[in-house]
Amino acid sequence: MNSLDNQKANESIGQVNAQFNDNIWNQISTWIKPCDNKSDVIEFFNEKAKKSYINGDVPYLLKCSKSRGLNNYKHSCSSRFFSGLNILIKKDGVMQEEELRNIGLAIVGNPKNVRALMLLGWDTLFVLCDCFVINKAGYYVVPKLCWKLSDFAYVSNI
Repeated sequence: MNSLDNQKANESIGQVNAQFNDNIWNQISTWIKPCDNKSDVIEFFNEKAKKSYINGDVPYLLKCSKSRGLNNYKHSCSSRFFSGLNILIKKDGVMQEEELRNIGLAIVGNPKNVRALMLLGWDTLFVLCDCFVINKAGYYVVPKLCWKLSDFAYVSNI
């Protein structure tokens, strides 16, 4: 195989990986289902995440749970307790910080889901990992990112 063939092979692998990653992020945003209570949202998310992992649709298992939110992220509908939504990435080895960021952005990128989460009392989204994470500078970092949900609700002033 010559270098031109190698280049074409690498480009096609890159395209497949990009499509795979886009599919993952699109899929994750559908795992948030508007429900009447937090437990149902968590149960639905975990069920979808588990099935997707078993089917090989996603490369790692995600687990959803509730936790304490950040006080400075509170809004008018925030729960008094457990206003944080955790997404834990279960993966062996090393992960890029960008992967954590993409998972969080897949969730906050859907304003309808964000508003549904806020109405249930959540104000903070945490994305955590139980593995090593490398940032853009190449350093290992604490694997935890967070988003203020009210910044992504996009409610218009009518």
